[in-house]
Amino acid sequence: MPAIELFACKLLILFECISPVELREFFGLSEREEEELLNSLEDKRLATLDQKGYLIPSPLLMSQIVQDDDVPMLVKYNEQTENVIFDAYAFTVRKEQRLGRLMFGLPELPMPEFTNVIGIDKAIEEFGRQFRSYLEVTRHSEYERQRTQLYKVMGCTASEVLQLPVDIEFTYKYAEGEPKQSIRSVERFGANQSRPLSSELESHIADFLGSNYIEENGIDSEAYCQLAQDDVLRKFSRGYRMDYSSWMKAREESKTGYGSSDTRGLFGPLYLLENRNDALQWIRQTLHEFDDNTDLNVLWMPSNVPFWGANSEELDIFVQALKKSLEQKDSDLKISFIHQGDNWGVRQNLKAVFPYGLSTPLTLDRMELFIIPGVFGMVQYHGQPNADSGISLPIGYMTKDPDRLEHLESLLKSRVGDIRNLVVSWDPIRGNNSNMNAKELLPQNWSIGPVSLKNRPILSLKR
Repeated sequence: MPAIELFACKLLILFECISPVELREFFGLSEREEEELLNSLEDKRLATLDQKGYLIPSPLLMSQIVQDDDVPMLVKYNEQTENVIFDAYAFTVRKEQRLGRLMFGLPELPMPEFTNVIGIDKAIEEFGRQFRSYLEVTRHSEYERQRTQLYKVMGCTASEVLQLPVDIEFTYKYAEGEPKQSIRSVERFGANQSRPLSSELESHIADFLGSNYIEENGIDSEAYCQLAQDDVLRKFSRGYRMDYSSWMKAREESKTGYGSSDTRGLFGPLYLLENRNDALQWIRQTLHEFDDNTDLNVLWMPSNVPFWGANSEELDIFVQALKKSLEQKDSDLKISFIHQGDNWGVRQNLKAVFPYGLSTPLTLDRMELFIIPGVFGMVQYHGQPNADSGISLPIGYMTKDPDRLEHLESLLKSRVGDIRNLVVSWDPIRGNNSNMNAKELLPQNWSIGPVSLKNRPILSLKR
């Protein structure tokens, strides 16, 4: 109960009747405030106006008087235990979330050392200061949030340390020189609900991203263009750098076409929404020309960059949609992830997405290949658009052109090398203890032994 109503009730019990004017002058209220007070007391059945216009206590109010005491007990005290989650960096209230299967293995930010010295008093102070924010993330309905009032925090105990999942979205826009990179970091509660992070935590994330570097080894962008027969990107390649801004400008001017509607440029990961929809549409259209029970095997060789496949939710959506489309033609479909043997540990989230894993002893680099032989192909180069960020941005093309598909399949064969060295690292039935033969995951027309790409150039590493 508001304090002014509580003291008005005490006055009524003390004097037994009060005129509204006296009550208004006692509290220094305006006429409007007086009217609101009288209405509130009547609505709560605490007071009524008698025939002479005086305010008198109601039977309900008189029943609240404690025996041998004229003080009414109008306030009810409830003790309640609340569990609050603070982020360890900026010490702001967050929402506790369960980690899903696709989150395990994603990059983690270590907790700063100074967070170990945060005391209980600090937690009590911040909980009181951020109580409204706490209600927003813990109370589902507006009614629950409005009826919950914080009166006093009696005590606090520390609990375990939790992991806080964060969504980080990168956007690139044309600018002179390097493209303009904007980063949006949010805590996501659901499909349509999110909450911004503190500036301190965003700064911590930016420092972490900047500490990851892409090494300049393996093929550079010029060698990629030669191997992938990508004449469009050739004029934007500069050693290990790709001129993203010039490509964006050329795309706005419709100068990045591949001369055929069966091949188009691909900016950003294949599994992102717009790219995913286009790719799946192409795949479904091509599959109409195939007979049922066609042998279809999908091979995906990633690039060896720090954050490949970190958007595991979007990646999983694409793989599941792809599987559903292809199983209509091949019930024994197999989608395999080709990773870099023992030298490149496969994150747990990727094992949760891909049904099969294939380990190659060869070293992966910045080229990424995705092949459904005879149906669809994609090739991309993972460049570094901003020198101060370890985030790579894939760029290349996808195709359903038969000649380009044949070339990309030959390119993948050459990069896999001798298939006798391929090992099935996991499968849906036996997990990591797979004893499958690698040939079961490869197209039937692939021969055993080393494969060389026709007219493959001799490459030199540039430092």
